[in-house]
Amino acid sequence: MANVIDFIKNHIKTCKKLCNVIKIIDKSNKPIQHNTPVDTFYDDRKEFVIIGLTGQAGSGRSTLAEIIGNKNFIGHYNVRKPEKLDVDFKENFKNEEERIKTISQLIFRRKYSICYNYTKREYQPYRIIKYTKVVLLYVLLYIRKEGKPLNEGLKEILKEKFYPSRDEDTDTEYKKLTKPDENIPIYINEILKSIDSKKTEEIEEKLDSLKGIDYIEKLIGTVPSISQDTDKKDKESYVELSKFFFGDIFNNFADDFMEKLSKKDYYSMCFMFHRLSALIRKEGNPFEESKVVLEPDENYNHLFDLAILINFIIKGSKGEKKRRFVIDPIRNSMEALFFKERYNAFYLIAVNCDYEHRKDHIKKEIEEFIPESETEKQSETEKQRKTELMLKAVMHLQDIEDRDKDFEKGKFSSPNIEQCIANAEIHISNPDNCISDTKKIILNETTFYTMAEQWMKFSTLIQHPGLITPSAEERCMIVAYSAKFNSGCLSRQVGACITNKDHSIRTIGWNDVPYGQVPCSLRELKDVLKYTVDNDKCKWERHIYSDYELGDMKWYDDKKKSFKDKIAENYPKLSNENQEDFLPYPYCFKSLHNSYEGEKNQVHTRSLHAEENAMMQMVKYGGEGLKDGIIYVTASPCELCAKKLYQIGVRKIVYIDPYPGISRQHIISCGFKKPDLKLFQGAYGTSYFKLYQPFMSYKDEIGIRTSRH
Repeated sequence: MANVIDFIKNHIKTCKKLCNVIKIIDKSNKPIQHNTPVDTFYDDRKEFVIIGLTGQAGSGRSTLAEIIGNKNFIGHYNVRKPEKLDVDFKENFKNEEERIKTISQLIFRRKYSICYNYTKREYQPYRIIKYTKVVLLYVLLYIRKEGKPLNEGLKEILKEKFYPSRDEDTDTEYKKLTKPDENIPIYINEILKSIDSKKTEEIEEKLDSLKGIDYIEKLIGTVPSISQDTDKKDKESYVELSKFFFGDIFNNFADDFMEKLSKKDYYSMCFMFHRLSALIRKEGNPFEESKVVLEPDENYNHLFDLAILINFIIKGSKGEKKRRFVIDPIRNSMEALFFKERYNAFYLIAVNCDYEHRKDHIKKEIEEFIPESETEKQSETEKQRKTELMLKAVMHLQDIEDRDKDFEKGKFSSPNIEQCIANAEIHISNPDNCISDTKKIILNETTFYTMAEQWMKFSTLIQHPGLITPSAEERCMIVAYSAKFNSGCLSRQVGACITNKDHSIRTIGWNDVPYGQVPCSLRELKDVLKYTVDNDKCKWERHIYSDYELGDMKWYDDKKKSFKDKIAENYPKLSNENQEDFLPYPYCFKSLHNSYEGEKNQVHTRSLHAEENAMMQMVKYGGEGLKDGIIYVTASPCELCAKKLYQIGVRKIVYIDPYPGISRQHIISCGFKKPDLKLFQGAYGTSYFKLYQPFMSYKDEIGIRTSRH
C-alpha cells in the first residue's frame, strides 16, 4: 500500500493538473469521493471567468449584472421550472407541423432541464465591478497622488464637471430649467457637507495605507501595451487594492456619493461620469477641463488607464478559489479589446431591448432620484416637465455614447457603445424589460426566454462547453458571421444567410463588388497615382480601376480637378516613390467621392449588400423560392434591401447590428404581410466555439465519468 501511495504522489508532481482526479485511499481503506479525471479539464472554466456587459442605457444591463451576481438567481428571478414546460404531445398527429412542434418542445425541454439542473448545483456568483466606481476610485487615487484632501479635490472636479456644459438644444433647454450656473456652488457644498466626514477620513487613511500608491503613479504616467504583463512587482499591492475596492469602506462612500449626486441632478451625474471616463482615457488627468475631450487625440498613452486599473483589481484576487467577475458596463470598444486579448476567459455580452422599453426604464430611474421634499413644493405639471426634460437630456447623452463617430477620426478615448454591441459575441435580449412574473411567460415558449434563463444557459456552457447543442438561430447566424469575412469592404463587413421556414440554409452572401471586379481592400491609391495610358506596367490597372478613377476628366472643384488630382492633393506622401511601406493603401471610392462632392450619397458604393448578394446567388445558380423564408444577417437591412426581402417573401429578419436609417419604421412596419424583425439572441464568433466545442468526445467523457476504475 505504501508503494502505491508513493507512486501516486510522484505521479501528482509530474502531472499537477490531474491531482484532483485520483481516488486516494485513506488509512481505513475507505475511498474518498473526488472528481473524475474529465472534471479537471473544466476547472479553469469554473474557477476564473470575466464577463463584460455592454448595451444601451435602460436595456436591463444592470439587472443582468445583479442576476449574475446572485448565487440563487434561479429562485429570485423569473426562471421557469422544467416540469412546468408544456409539451403538446399526441398519440396521433394531424399533420407534419404538429409533429415538428412537439419534437421541438421535447428537445428544448431536455436542453432546458440540463442547464437548470447544472446551474442549481454548480452555480457560483460573480463579483460585480461597477465601471462608475472604478472611475471614482481612479479619481480618489489621483487626488491623493496630488497630495490634496479628498473634499478639496472632489470640490474642484465637481465645480467644473457636475452640470450640463454643451451647447446642444437639449442641454440649453434643460439649463434654463435647472439654472446650474447659478446653483453649482450651492450644489457642491450641500453634497460634500452631506457626506459623513468620518467616511472621508476613513477613505483618506485607507488610500494612504495602500501599498499601491507607487504603482498608481506608474499607471497614471504611462500605460503598457495590451500584451505586456503589468503586475510583476509587489503583488501584495494588488491584493490590498482589490480588498479596498470590494470592501465596505469604499462601497459605502461610493454609493452615498453617487446617490447624492443623482438626487441633485441625475442627468448631470450621468454626464459627469461620461466626461470623466473619456478624459481619463484621453489625458489620464481627471482635473483637465472637460472641453479637452472635444479635441483630437494626440497620443494614446492613457487609453487603457481604467482598463488596467480593473485588471489590477482582478489580479488582486489571485489566490482565491473562485474568481468570477462581471464588469458593468463596457462603453469603449478598445477597452473590450484589452480584456479580450489579455484573457481567454473573457466574454463580452450585449443586452438588447427595444427603444420604448429602454425609455420607460430610464424614466422610472429618474423619478426614483427626484427627492420627495422637492416634489412636494412642485405641482404635478412642473414635476412632469422636469422629468420629461431630464429624460430627453439623458436619452440625448446616450445617443452621443451609442453612435459616436469620433473613432473614425482617431479619437479612441470616446465611448462607442454601438461598436461594443457589434463586437459582443453573446447577445441576451430583454423580452419586455424584466418580466417579474413567471406566469406571464408562455410555458410552451421553446427558447430560453427571460434574461435569467438566457444567462442560465450561457453560464452552464461557460463552465461546461458542449453540454447542449446550439439553437437553430445560433447555427444559422454563425454561417452569416463566417460569410462576412469574405467581404472586401473597408467600411463594414456584413454577412447574410437565408433559410427556408425550417431553418434549412438555402443561400449565403456578403457585401462585396460584383463577380469579375476587384474588391476595394485589394485596390491601392498608389496604383491610381502612378497610372499612365502608355505605361506597359499598368496594363492590369485598366481592369482593376474604372475610367472615372484613372481618366483626366475634371469632375471636382468647379470642373478643375480629376479624381487623380484630388488623390494627389489629399495624399501627397504617396507620390514619393522612395517611401518604404509594406502595407497597402486601399480606399473607399464612395467615401472619397462623396467628400469631394460634399454629399452623402449611398448610390456610389461599388459593393452589393450582403442581402442582395445572397438573393442573387439563388437567381444566378437556381434553386427553390425564398417565400416564407428567414434571413440571418449581421446588420439589419437598409431601406433598399428591406424592400427586396419584403418582395421575395422573407417573413423573418434576424440581425445583430442595427443599421442606421428608417427601414424598420418606413418599410418593414408597413403593409399586411410585414416581416418579423428580431434581434439575435445567442452566441456567435469565437465565443460560439468556446461554448459549444467540448473538450473531448461526449461519448468518451461519459465513459470516464461512469467508469469504476
